Amino acid sequence: MLDLGDTGKRRDIKSEFAALQRVAGHMRIAKGISLERLFFTHPAAYHSHRAFAILRRAAATWPADSEPQGVLCLFAPNIEGNRIFGADGNAIEVLGSLTRTTAGRGLTSGPWLCLVLYGNLPEIKGYAPLRAHAEPIKTGSCFLPVRSDFERDVLRRLEGAFYPDGTAFQLAVDLANTPSVGSGFRRYVLLHEGNPILHIDIGATPSDKKLILSNAGDGVLTTLDALSEPSVQSASLCPLIGNEMHTNAWLRCESYF
Repeated sequence: MLDLGDTGKRRDIKSEFAALQRVAGHMRIAKGISLERLFFTHPAAYHSHRAFAILRRAAATWPADSEPQGVLCLFAPNIEGNRIFGADGNAIEVLGSLTRTTAGRGLTSGPWLCLVLYGNLPEIKGYAPLRAHAEPIKTGSCFLPVRSDFERDVLRRLEGAFYPDGTAFQLAVDLANTPSVGSGFRRYVLLHEGNPILHIDIGATPSDKKLILSNAGDGVLTTLDALSEPSVQSASLCPLIGNEMHTNAWLRCESYF
């Protein structure tokens, strides 16, 4: 699971990138070469050619069975075609393909988290951004992947419901499991002190703009409510009788939708 946030901790773009750097430190981009050496999270490393210079030095001892490559991991408020725009407005043009994760065409705007693979391009006899993937994220201070603006809005409301008063709630995205209600949904799990309380399945396609909540204890669907306009429509959530923690969680959701 991917954690949305820890209670009592304020996340920002610096801490999000620091977490990704720690992950890169445990990965290899080639045999015997740590990804961390060639993993850059600021566009200045590209614009100054620093990333290319470091890759050029690493290429001298690169394994013969693979091509020298590095990764730019960038926050992008906007993307146009194959151009990735940083917060300063400067663009990085990807010479190959730039793919995006969305639940449907035109359903998601920025911000984005972009992974750009750079390496040698024989046509220009030098290093360049070869291809990239852009993942829409909740905000610049929370790199939680979303698939639509609808899903982003729902997550902001859930964050407002569970994080303002210091209670021990966590919201995580379950990337491993597709909800049984449909492939167009993504499952989030509300945790209290590490224990699952509620499953929150969010649909993001035009035909599945819904928020579905179920009891995480037994997996039985307890409430289904369509939220075509979540800012206007109120979800009628049925508390789980006999469980105070579950009831409080339902009531928190109810007050924010």
